Amino acid sequence: MADEFNDVGSDVVFSIVNGVATIRLNRPEKFNGWREVDTRVIRAHLERCADDASIRAAILTGTGSYYSAGADVFSSATLQKPSSMIAHITDYNEGVFNMFIDFPKPLIVAVNGPAVGMAVTQLLLMDAVLASPTATFHTPFAKLGLTPEGCSSYTFPHMLGRDMARVLLDEAVKIDASDAKTCGLVTELVPQESLQDRAQAVAEELASGGKARRIVELGLVEKLKAVNKEESIAFGACLSGRRFYEAQLAMAEGKGKRLQAWIWWMMSKLVPPLSRL
Repeated sequence: MADEFNDVGSDVVFSIVNGVATIRLNRPEKFNGWREVDTRVIRAHLERCADDASIRAAILTGTGSYYSAGADVFSSATLQKPSSMIAHITDYNEGVFNMFIDFPKPLIVAVNGPAVGMAVTQLLLMDAVLASPTATFHTPFAKLGLTPEGCSSYTFPHMLGRDMARVLLDEAVKIDASDAKTCGLVTELVPQESLQDRAQAVAEELASGGKARRIVELGLVEKLKAVNKEESIAFGACLSGRRFYEAQLAMAEGKGKRLQAWIWWMMSKLVPPLSRL
């Protein structure tokens, strides 16, 4: 039996089985959109896993039909001075991916369904990526007026090849699980009903082998941190441009979210000129 803890207000479930921790995004009604509050809780769980000798590896996964629809951008939209907001997003973005880069034990993702944005770029920072046949992978940054993040400007061309990096990042093409396995984004395809059990087995195997993390073996830690910092600065700078807000406005209108649409419209008018002050 697993010891399971649901952090009140965070919608993140934490459990431990046979020395392997599972951290599960648990907002299926919102497609497990990744909020800042979720990052804080996940970071705390990863820190616990790092410090607890009885925990030998960790798995990230989601509840329901999605792994994660990516960053819940609206959860980070607050009324503050534009330069302060940009600085916050820059630091936050860097911190999200550094918590994966810095984790000292095997880290596995069980992609139980569609993954978008940061839920895709994080994958090449992991030691194994298992995916169900229902998983899809989409990095629509270019269409949203954003630059790549999660070290993907480096990991995608170097690990997947320049052609696939262009398809995923520049053309923002959504690929299925089979294509993700073929190009190297996914380690193994697993039937949905067996995904968690297989992830548990892979985590236990990696933990028992005593090997260093993949990014450590490849000597990439410092390089990835440098890329992450550069990407985060560029990512934050995108928030001073109108294109990002107009893309968010269009999405909110398309979903019939009138309040969010109004807020994004206001921000599209106010933030770009104010950020130059």
